[in-house]
Amino acid sequence: GVQTCALPILIVANLAVGAITLSGQWGFYELMIVYWLEALIIGGFNVVRMGIVGLSGQPFGRWIEADWPARLVLSLMTAGFFVMRFGAFALGLGALIAMVPEFLAHEQGTTGNHIWHGINAVGKGVAIAAILLFVSHAMSFVMNFIVRGEYRHTNLLTLLFWPYVRMSLVMITLAAGLVIAAGIPFLNTSTVFGLVIVIVKTAADLVMHKVEHARWGTPPPIPALKPDAA
Repeated sequence: GVQTCALPILIVANLAVGAITLSGQWGFYELMIVYWLEALIIGGFNVVRMGIVGLSGQPFGRWIEADWPARLVLSLMTAGFFVMRFGAFALGLGALIAMVPEFLAHEQGTTGNHIWHGINAVGKGVAIAAILLFVSHAMSFVMNFIVRGEYRHTNLLTLLFWPYVRMSLVMITLAAGLVIAAGIPFLNTSTVFGLVIVIVKTAADLVMHKVEHARWGTPPPIPALKPDAA
């Protein structure tokens, strides 16, 4: 089906990031920058999902109808709230990632140098990796959310929190990798360790992809109405 077609794209995009990791000899920090950008991509597509559900789906859920002006106002309010919340989350996450090199190097007063070194190290590679991940999420969005009609089976409240659920396993993977790299210092620049992180992250992506589209793929059954008693 459509969902099955999206899975190979997801796998190829993640494995391509692995290939870039190998060719660029990336370490753990460079990958964290790439996956931070992917979080921004997921958040961006979620705003688009909110707009589609608000105007063409069932923004209040299956049991509450609303006219077009109410849909528009609610969509704008919810999307605006999400952008502020997710923006603060992304900003905080970016600040934490900026401190990772100092944390891994166990040094003080060198954060700025490490940040610039990390940004320069990923260079063109991070742009290519981000584009590949963007294409993967875009294809899944078109194939599943629009063509498969998943927008009809979710609501604005669900979408307000879903990106955090979607990224939960990936965040756990990166947090575990950070702890391991901090405990074994030579791993933070090891390309092999970077490839392991890519593989585990890909597995986490596949699990959450299945969960997401199983949840939205089929609407819950509508209970049959009992005839009025005579």
